[in-house]
Amino acid sequence: MLLCPASSRRIRRPTHSSPRTQSAQQKVLADKPAGLTDGCFISGSLVHQTLSDPGTGQCGAAYPVASNPRLVAGEPVTMPALKCSLKPLNFGDYPVTFTADEQTELSEAFPTGVCDYTQPGVGVRAPIASWLSYGDSPDAVVGPFPLPPPLTG
Repeated sequence: MLLCPASSRRIRRPTHSSPRTQSAQQKVLADKPAGLTDGCFISGSLVHQTLSDPGTGQCGAAYPVASNPRLVAGEPVTMPALKCSLKPLNFGDYPVTFTADEQTELSEAFPTGVCDYTQPGVGVRAPIASWLSYGDSPDAVVGPFPLPPPLTG
């Protein structure tokens, strides 16, 4: 048994008698205690609340999540690109009206264009193999290449 400090309730360890037909996700969900929820601590008290992005409710108000320029510009939250592909600056892409001076300033600030997150990043290529898998299959890949057979004797 494990003690969950947030709820001071005991969490049972998964049993090995779980049917092999269950996926890993199904096993985790089946072994999760009913009272275990998302939440946050406010003034020492646990507030049970589903966490969301952007944060809402008491937890969102107490712990606001800051964004960053890439997310605001449209990059996915997974942030897959180290260097984005560029597109020409098009003032019609933005939900505001820019003055002539602002357009000049932005054109000078971004002479080669702005990030186009609808395109793969510069140098992005397809992976050469699967990476980590925590699946139940004995054929599951656990790295970029299959592991050698286990040592015997």
